Amino acid sequence: MEREQTRRAVLGGLVGAGVVGATLSPVGALLNQFAPLSGTVWDATRHERPESVTSPYGAASVSYDEDGVPHISAASDEALSFAAGYVQALDRGFQMDLQRRLFSGRLAEVVGESEVESDRFHRQMMFQEAAEATADHLSGTEVEPMLSAYAEGVTAGFEEGTLELGFQLLDYEPEPWTITDTALVEKIISWTLTGSFRTLRRARLTEEFGEALTAELYRDRMDHDAPIIREQYWDDAYRLDEAGEPFERPPEKSEPTVGSEVVDYLTRYEPNEFLGSNSWVISEEYAAGDGPILSNDPHLELTAPPIWYEMHLEGPDHRVRGAAFPGVPTVVIGESDFAAWGFTNAGSDVIDFYRYDSDGETYEYGDETREFEID
Repeated sequence: MEREQTRRAVLGGLVGAGVVGATLSPVGALLNQFAPLSGTVWDATRHERPESVTSPYGAASVSYDEDGVPHISAASDEALSFAAGYVQALDRGFQMDLQRRLFSGRLAEVVGESEVESDRFHRQMMFQEAAEATADHLSGTEVEPMLSAYAEGVTAGFEEGTLELGFQLLDYEPEPWTITDTALVEKIISWTLTGSFRTLRRARLTEEFGEALTAELYRDRMDHDAPIIREQYWDDAYRLDEAGEPFERPPEKSEPTVGSEVVDYLTRYEPNEFLGSNSWVISEEYAAGDGPILSNDPHLELTAPPIWYEMHLEGPDHRVRGAAFPGVPTVVIGESDFAAWGFTNAGSDVIDFYRYDSDGETYEYGDETREFEID
């Protein structure tokens, strides 16, 4: 029992630090205690890379270059998606499983009680339900067969390949991958780029110090919050509308509506606010080549393993190479025979906050009194 607690504690620390590849650090000495002399766990640090992947949709060829980038080709889109899922499961399976467990609120099941609060937050945010809604929306569309084949490929990789070190140390096997899991990865990226409780922090300051001082001390960031930069955008620390007049402000409240404890709690799970991207194009006139050059710099968080997964896919009528997110079958940033594209984010207000008056069993909604629905 003591050994199991030690193992989970170390992995919990690694998850919290975002460092899965800690076997190269001093932590490796501790990890070695979990499988002394047997070498079983350490077999998971390396696996045989397949030269082909066979699926119900046909065969796909696979090769890795000297940088570890998989090159996959197949005669059908479904076979290509299946193979992409298969190799991602071999290379990044533990990362993918931790991500879906974190955002579905099931991390404590494998890491331990230290992540119960994290699970509670992510369940209350209902990321899983949002992913399920997206998966339902994709049902019957032209992309569903490829997403389904990809999910089958990930599951096959879990079942047929050597499970990664993290699975071995925590002594569990991943569940089958689903289309909902892929949709959940998209929610993760969306939250990483747009999730913010800045509105609540500003509201708390406004109630404490007033709007004018808060606007002076807590200005909006020009580069993120002004999609189109206009002259005379700022005037006396107030934002102006297109006519150059200050936006109408709501009256200040006489009593606090946002508790400091709530704001402090939510901020613990907030993404890094300094994430962003740069993109620019050099025209053919100034590029030393036959065409323009597109440069895209999405400076997301640095993690180990990284957020991105590079791959090269060749299907029956297309070729694409670039960076994908582990858990997603498509290239997000890359190039084909016909075009190159980048990916960035613009400042958007995507969260609304509401306060409900409640007695613990019911709450006021407009002129109604409603009971809470508890699952």
